[in-house]
Amino acid sequence: MIRTLSLVLLTAMLAACATLWLSQEERLRQRVVGFWDALKANDLVAMYGYEELSRNPQASLQKYVQSKGGIRYLSYKIQSIRILNPDEAEVSLEVEYLVPPAIQKPIKSKIRDRWVKIGGTWYHALRKPGS
Repeated sequence: MIRTLSLVLLTAMLAACATLWLSQEERLRQRVVGFWDALKANDLVAMYGYEELSRNPQASLQKYVQSKGGIRYLSYKIQSIRILNPDEAEVSLEVEYLVPPAIQKPIKSKIRDRWVKIGGTWYHALRKPGS
């Protein structure tokens, strides 16, 4: 019994520590997947938690939700992840989306997302004007 309990506790501790051993790219990849899965599901509340904007005390979830809508994302595929410096990265993706009601046929496009690290966590960066 004690041996089994010890084994279970050791396994749990190793699993918990595994995230500490992930590379920066793997940590970022997890955040990118979480963000894009929420975007595909149109889960605006979950998306907000991945946005750099959510770290701004003047920003609100309500304003964020009101600013979204229209485009429906069908799929995404991460093409590459580049860590530009310790607090900034660029993620290239191939996405497929619909723009109802104007376009009823899926559009495929390649995009680049900028991500920033704040307090040790990666966030989907605000778009720079003109990008």
